[in-house]
Amino acid sequence: QGFSIYKINPQYDYKHKIRLCVTDRPRFALERMIRTKLFNGKEYKLCIFLNHIGTIKSVIKKLDISEQSKVFCSNNSFDKLKGIVDYDDKISELKDFNFFTSRFFSAVDIELSEQPYVIIYTDWKINSTMIDPRTESAQICGRFRNGIEHIDHITNTEWRLQWSEESAVRKR
Repeated sequence: QGFSIYKINPQYDYKHKIRLCVTDRPRFALERMIRTKLFNGKEYKLCIFLNHIGTIKSVIKKLDISEQSKVFCSNNSFDKLKGIVDYDDKISELKDFNFFTSRFFSAVDIELSEQPYVIIYTDWKINSTMIDPRTESAQICGRFRNGIEHIDHITNTEWRLQWSEESAVRKR
């Protein structure tokens, strides 16, 4: 159909160190990180990138953190959170716990005076939470124009997940 493939390689170092937390209980790991919200003994505002409103709602209710939380999502998604937590569709002041759905993974500049602690959450059992680590994790980290203090990626694995080598995908 006349499509062209362009491979863009940045001429600058855009990589961030990410601590990978592989667990068979990703939700438990997330709740534990939220409870502590510490990194190297210092407390930070958490920016949690999690693309599943049901999980966000459940975590906020279980940990009883409604007053300290804010969810950045589309208007349609927020209908499921009404009466539970503050919602915003534009980024202004952060609370202690800030949840971002996929609408905020790319093309949004987040300018803060502080550097947040970022958590990326994926769970292979919930398809909408899965991200492409080569593109979406870089996009998430790049949202913060003044930098990031630390990044954790919580995930689980499943040996039955299908994957392909890049050369095989290009042949399709």
